[in-house]
Amino acid sequence: MAKSSVSRREFMKGAAVAGGGVLLAGCASEPAAPEAVAESAPMVAMTAEEILTPLGLMPGSPDHAKGWTTELPDVPEGMPLNPPVTISSFTRTDADTRFQGDDDIYDNISLRYIKALFGIEYDIPWTYVQGEERDQKMNLAMAAGDIPELMPGIGLSMFQDMVAGDLVADITDVYEATAHPKWVKESQEWGDHQLWAYAEVDGRKMAFPSIAQAGQDEQILFIRTDWLDKVGMDAPTTLEEMEAVAEAFVTNDLGAGPPGSTVGVMASRDLQSWYGGLGPVFGGFGVLPSWYTSVSTFTKDGQGGLKFDGIDPAMKDALTLVSRWYEKKILSPDFFTKGYQENRTEVEGNRVGMNYTHPWGGVVAGAIGSMANDPEATWDWFDVPAGPVRKGKNYFSPLRTGVFPFRKGSENIDKILMQANFEAEIVLSPERRYHGFEGHNYDWVEGEDRVVPQSGGTHGYGIINTRGGANISPTSNMNNIQWKLNYKETVPRGEWDAMMELLLDDPTGLQTMQDEGWLFLAEHSLEDTIRNEWNAAPTELQKEKWTQLQTLTDETYFAIITGQVPVDSFDEYVTTWLAQGGEEVLAEINEWWAAKS
Repeated sequence: MAKSSVSRREFMKGAAVAGGGVLLAGCASEPAAPEAVAESAPMVAMTAEEILTPLGLMPGSPDHAKGWTTELPDVPEGMPLNPPVTISSFTRTDADTRFQGDDDIYDNISLRYIKALFGIEYDIPWTYVQGEERDQKMNLAMAAGDIPELMPGIGLSMFQDMVAGDLVADITDVYEATAHPKWVKESQEWGDHQLWAYAEVDGRKMAFPSIAQAGQDEQILFIRTDWLDKVGMDAPTTLEEMEAVAEAFVTNDLGAGPPGSTVGVMASRDLQSWYGGLGPVFGGFGVLPSWYTSVSTFTKDGQGGLKFDGIDPAMKDALTLVSRWYEKKILSPDFFTKGYQENRTEVEGNRVGMNYTHPWGGVVAGAIGSMANDPEATWDWFDVPAGPVRKGKNYFSPLRTGVFPFRKGSENIDKILMQANFEAEIVLSPERRYHGFEGHNYDWVEGEDRVVPQSGGTHGYGIINTRGGANISPTSNMNNIQWKLNYKETVPRGEWDAMMELLLDDPTGLQTMQDEGWLFLAEHSLEDTIRNEWNAAPTELQKEKWTQLQTLTDETYFAIITGQVPVDSFDEYVTTWLAQGGEEVLAEINEWWAAKS
């Protein structure tokens, strides 16, 4: 694991129509003698570079002394469309969505690039931040009979309702005819076809699957290593040691906020989440809370069936520990009100000593901002500390609980898939050297042959690399990291271009820290994780009962943690959970499990 050094200021800024002639054959009783006609030159399809360069939309920086050339795939046949087609969609946007210059979510270099290459104009009637807002706006759109053509990241319950209401297109045939056999189809057969578990209905493809990276939301523990030095302690390897370290951070009040505001361990209103979730603390007892509000966590009971971890006796032991941490002020006093954005502000504001998150969260949404605000701050990641039972954290399936359906009657599904073919080849071919756009994703330092990253600059539209969660392969991130490491080992240092120097020299150590974190998760995922075995779409019974059951669980857990009720109230909660529909849900899930097994 790499130790991070003091950051540099620059690093903290971020981390024509292809056509052809048509030959018409006429029928006649006798062929006429051919007339002499002048031959016309055939129309030649243009390359992506020929299309984009005159418009200033070509990625890469080949004109600099230490520049590089981006090699884009062939433009899909028949593209760019002329006239362009307009496709309605929507997109997620939040504090991480940033652009350069006058660009915004509705008019930016990504949209101009897509229009120039493919002849597709994405119309964005609305945006959203959280899934609840997306669902509200989708309900309004359905009520008005005005749903978008492409709907990124729709939740499973809404998707089921839309399928039942005959609102979405069956894309099976157009997918088979259009999706690239290698870049799309082969990639989506990862895990023996499991990526299609939600998007296929009765054997028909009713949506494009939403795919994450393997291990994407699994956690490691990020720690302020300069704080460890100040209290003279080592990184913890057990929950007992972690409690001692957190107490030392709090007792010495090492945070940058008002007196007494130091947070030893970050916690979230979602006890199990990708940023600030306490899943690995519970996992140390062999159980996990539900992942956000999803129907989970159902694990093997050792007798051939499944159990709900939320009512397992070990959960009571885990709540006892977390309650003690709260009493000792290791956790923020109002952690149960805070989500990702609030917690990120706390970390970047240097008020937090330890944070469970994944490598992107620990570096991009943590260490970079923290080190920009305090040049003396240093961070590093460590394996999750073991509990009294085991080391345990959430197993993150790359199959996201969301899909990309298309409006029934859309005439543009093939065009969106052709765009996806092109973009998938880029994602899966790091040797093509796509690093974004000069002046948007990175800038050259004036008078020097080096580049610095810009924060944001581009945005995904369509179904590949969007904020809705559609990667093309669960292994693409690992492939890119391995390609970089191979480049470092095989290309002489004097031949590196400016982008490879930025990526591989890594003066702050942060990029190396992030890459090594991802590789560690990929290597250790299966051995350290607790798998939620329920991976089907929610049933009617679950849709009826789960929200009430989850509310009951949250209220009980938070009341125990904050000391409003004694730990023994957990026993009453278990009885109530079973009586209010939990027993029915558990029985239904075990029927599904038996049939599957």
